[in-house]
Amino acid sequence: MDLKMRLDILKEAGQLSEENYINIFKIIEVVESEYNTHLTEENGSMFVTHMVMALSRIERDEAVSPMDEFLIEEIVKNENYEKARVIIKKIEEIIEETLPDNEVPFIGMHLCTLFSK
Repeated sequence: MDLKMRLDILKEAGQLSEENYINIFKIIEVVESEYNTHLTEENGSMFVTHMVMALSRIERDEAVSPMDEFLIEEIVKNENYEKARVIIKKIEEIIEETLPDNEVPFIGMHLCTLFSK
């Protein structure tokens, strides 16, 4: 399965609105163009799936449980964290709102993992 197929299935299952479907592709494009990192099912499925769920939670005004402080500290120390912060800001521009504080560490973690591959 490729990422587009994964997103199509999530959209058809009602897990992804049309607006967020479009936004996910914009986010993928930013990651690929900003850091020349082609997203595939293998390297990007965790990040993309988390973004789908995060955008759905935001749409429903639901919160994710906070990440453990120790893990947040480890993510912030990661060599790819600054790259992740750039992408997080661009995600906020795409969705035209600030990401909830509890979502940011999870998105940062997935991006750091992606950039380390």
